[in-house]
Amino acid sequence: MNITGIICDLQPHHVHIIYEAIGHMVSAQMDPNQQVKLLEKMMAVPNQIWDSIINRAAENQQVLQDIDIIKQLGHILKINVRSCTSTGHPFVAQLGRIYMDMLNLYKCLSENISQAVALSGDLVMKQPHIAAMRTVKKETLKYISCWIGHSRDPSLVREQFMPPLWNAILADYTRNVPDAREPEVLSTTTTIIEKLK
Repeated sequence: MNITGIICDLQPHHVHIIYEAIGHMVSAQMDPNQQVKLLEKMMAVPNQIWDSIINRAAENQQVLQDIDIIKQLGHILKINVRSCTSTGHPFVAQLGRIYMDMLNLYKCLSENISQAVALSGDLVMKQPHIAAMRTVKKETLKYISCWIGHSRDPSLVREQFMPPLWNAILADYTRNVPDAREPEVLSTTTTIIEKLK
């Protein structure tokens, strides 16, 4: 039986727990090459869905206005966060696979939120599709913060992950209206500073 057969009838929060448990098994593997292969197998289904959505969004960004699509992205990011929590540093292989798409998605959703606020005012922040977009942004920040917190390679963090991250999150934070700013930006920044001391 594959992972799809195991999780097909579960609620999303149960799926997150399954992925976290599998992450513990992956982290117990001592051979780094085997860890990467196990991670690829573990994340195959979420990555297929992620790739499909990202490819569709690259052709037509209106896809990112669909609340069901946004919720799927949030679910996939939650799977990544829970898996990263249990796997730790080796999860860099998965993070590296979706990192730039994730940051581009963060920027795009941020622009969508800003446009909605400009058109309809701050009350739009309470609408379900905006809340779903903010969930994706928050889970992106949690994912990055989680991996950085587990990283055993400060130079990798500093050289490969920081430049595009600063461009995405700090510019967004300063540009947004106060109600649209994600507090997780500050906690992610704190995690980075602590890791790179």
